[in-house]
Amino acid sequence: TPKMHYIDPDGNGSYVQAGPEFNDFYHKHGTTIMYDEGKLLTAGGWIAGSDITSTNQAFTVDLNGPSPTVAPTDSMTFARKFQNGVVLPTGDVLVIGGNTSGRKFSDDGAILEVEIWDPETGTWTVGSAMAIPRNYHSIALLLNDGRVLAAGSGYCSGSVTCGGSSHRDGQVYSPPYLFNNDGSAAIRPTITGAPGRVASAEIFTVNATADLQRFTMIKMGSTTHGVNTDVRFLEVPFSQTSPGVYELTAHGNQNVLTAGYWMLFGIDSNGVPSAAHVIQANTSGNPWLATVPQQSSQEGAPVSVEIQAGDADDDPLAYSATGLPGGLTINSATGEITGAATTAGFYD
Repeated sequence: TPKMHYIDPDGNGSYVQAGPEFNDFYHKHGTTIMYDEGKLLTAGGWIAGSDITSTNQAFTVDLNGPSPTVAPTDSMTFARKFQNGVVLPTGDVLVIGGNTSGRKFSDDGAILEVEIWDPETGTWTVGSAMAIPRNYHSIALLLNDGRVLAAGSGYCSGSVTCGGSSHRDGQVYSPPYLFNNDGSAAIRPTITGAPGRVASAEIFTVNATADLQRFTMIKMGSTTHGVNTDVRFLEVPFSQTSPGVYELTAHGNQNVLTAGYWMLFGIDSNGVPSAAHVIQANTSGNPWLATVPQQSSQEGAPVSVEIQAGDADDDPLAYSATGLPGGLTINSATGEITGAATTAGFYD
């Protein structure tokens, strides 16, 4: 539809039209993603409601004023339909997959090259090409290390493989910020300490590589049919109180810093992001548990792993674990895992 609406879920529900109609192209089966606070990018889709051929056109929607503002932005290099959009730690948007034919369950006209949109300039840059098409029913998600997973596509009803256009596999894309100009791997900043949970407007301390230029937060996403309705991107205000010690301020609106898990990235002066530190934001009532990093030790060596957890209501916690190596136990009161592993192996 060329119309946008605000939906009010109160009572029986209601909706009102929001902003102008958009008739430049029919953006069904394009990708729409919230790339900044209150700002959306829509790219690709149909040329028109009566023409399923893919388009390369794109536009933005800014929800931050009295009424939404719709504006064209530069067109993609390739026409695409059924592609996925991914917000990167730098705030750029990666578009991956899709085809020019506009046909569902088809690799006809599949676009293998990725494109990256710069919200500051509105321009697109063509990146590396995939080896495997990603079209209708594909997904793409940002990984904690700053790379992007692209996977799946196909599997129409009545045909398991959709004429060979179904792909039960994935590839991982490494964006340009992971490399120096000569193609060697960039040295990445690191976050060495940060809380496992924050609330809106909270000031919290982060230990990381000194002299970082930006901190950003990206909410972990949930995507289907080219649209990730969960993902959010936020710039995080900060000050460096001493070399490598930062005070960050969480966004003050819980409708912006929405409840759930977020990836916190630190970015250096070369635009290189750290791997993410995962933070749980604005959860109430339920206990929270910080991610436990992968552990390794020698067989028979002493082990001590502290578990970071808490409860929004300060209720007392009891800890338990399954799958621990023989010789290790967990303290039910503190969560600390101690002992000495008696049998070598890999344990979940």
